[in-house]
Amino acid sequence: MRTPGRKRRATDRFVLVLLIALFAGLLGASCSSTADDPNTVEVLTWWRKGGEAPALRTLVQVFETEHPNLSVINQPFENSDQARRTINERLIGGQPPETFQANGGWDLLAWALHKAGRDSEATAAMGKALSLGTRDAMLFYHAAMIQNSLGNRAAAQDWLERALAVNPYWHPTQPAEARAAIGGVS
Repeated sequence: MRTPGRKRRATDRFVLVLLIALFAGLLGASCSSTADDPNTVEVLTWWRKGGEAPALRTLVQVFETEHPNLSVINQPFENSDQARRTINERLIGGQPPETFQANGGWDLLAWALHKAGRDSEATAAMGKALSLGTRDAMLFYHAAMIQNSLGNRAAAQDWLERALAVNPYWHPTQPAEARAAIGGVS
């Protein structure tokens, strides 16, 4: 059994790995640049509020200190749905952003556990993701699909309805796939 101190250290390491991954994305982007200016690196995020914006500013400051010939242009969106839509459109249109924010943390862990068939563990991780209060269609979709895999049809339908209420077009195929899998949701 983990002690609270060990659990906290593991969580801190996980957060550090996520920050390193975002920072590595910035480093990888240093090999390319925006079409308009070869001395800039574009980042698409939805980090605008709370501790997110200062965290991103810190990452950018470190990057720009280590790469003084490059500057970071942050393209923040109001929410993850807007950012994801823009990222998808640009990827499909052949104009990908140099680097962008992707889901991490508890939602990512929950989805990975679900995809590995470990839905009981996924439920615990999803509970932590949902406890943060984020209103995100894909997060709710993940919760719905995990609950559906566990046979909790009512809970799955509830989470899918929430996802559709936030953004019925969060993904090109997932809303229809979820409706077909869960049923009873219009």
